[in-house]
Amino acid sequence: MKIKKIISGIMAVLIVFGAMPVFSVNPVQDYAVTASAADDDYTEGTYESMTYRKYGDHI
Repeated sequence: MKIKKIISGIMAVLIVFGAMPVFSVNPVQDYAVTASAADDDYTEGTYESMTYRKYGDHI
């Protein structure tokens, strides 16, 4: 009977601390992506709702 009380106490502590949020770790970080291309000759095209520019060696 005593072992059941110990196990239930340990489980209660684990549930309480498991439900607390961790503030020291931010899993979501802000990232910015910047892309640029030289003002070369290009061909503009569309695919469904996307518009793209095709250069000599890349899109």
